[in-house]
Amino acid sequence: MSRKGLGITQTDLAKRAKTTRATISNIERGGQALSLDLFVRIAGALNVQAPDFLASILKGHEKDFLNEVPDDVRHYIVSIMDKEV
Repeated sequence: MSRKGLGITQTDLAKRAKTTRATISNIERGGQALSLDLFVRIAGALNVQAPDFLASILKGHEKDFLNEVPDDVRHYIVSIMDKEV
């Protein structure tokens, strides 16, 4: 689920998420980390629940990402992705 795939401009997403277009651009380019609060606002602006948004982002990158997080976090992420540890 991508912003572009939904036909939403960076400016529109920024307005919906109550942030700036520059922030959205930086996040998309990987040049800026985002807070949990902003992550949730962006998910809401895309009309998706935050856990589902996280799962969609991680699809295809699970092994790389999951190897880097503590066990309790990994189990939580796996549970929302309906994957086995």
